[in-house]
Amino acid sequence: MEKKSFNNSGCAFARTLSIVGEWWSPLIIRDIFVGVNNFDALVDNLEISRNLLTRRLTHLLREGIIEILPNPKSKKVKIYGLTGKGKELVPIIISITNWGHKWAYDDMPPPIKFVHKDCGNEFEPIVKCNKCDHEINSENIIPKRGAFPKYFHGIKGIAKIIS
Repeated sequence: MEKKSFNNSGCAFARTLSIVGEWWSPLIIRDIFVGVNNFDALVDNLEISRNLLTRRLTHLLREGIIEILPNPKSKKVKIYGLTGKGKELVPIIISITNWGHKWAYDDMPPPIKFVHKDCGNEFEPIVKCNKCDHEINSENIIPKRGAFPKYFHGIKGIAKIIS
């Protein structure tokens, strides 16, 4: 099955998936965030082939999600870090992880927990409105049409419904 490109889609969600939606990418971003940040450590932790990891890292570097950081211990070993663009994906990845703990993990205790630095507690991420500070959920969202995109690929049906 041929993979479809969403690079020219009018849908921001589809375009985002073209950047970080390949299933290894969020795992690599997660690992770099928690400190698994060099090539060999990523290969070992993810049990990913070296060729595939090279392709994914190259893609994430090109998209500005990760960067190569100076390694004071070795000039040969590259250390990867998240850019500002990559750091903005962390709450999304943590939210998806939390969803997985609840719905895809068969009631086993989570192998990784996240603690909020400010209060020192484990937390369950929520999405809030930046205008009124209320929680966002599927019951209190109304989709409205925004600007017309150059390409309607990926949102033709949605555009008709929310017109």
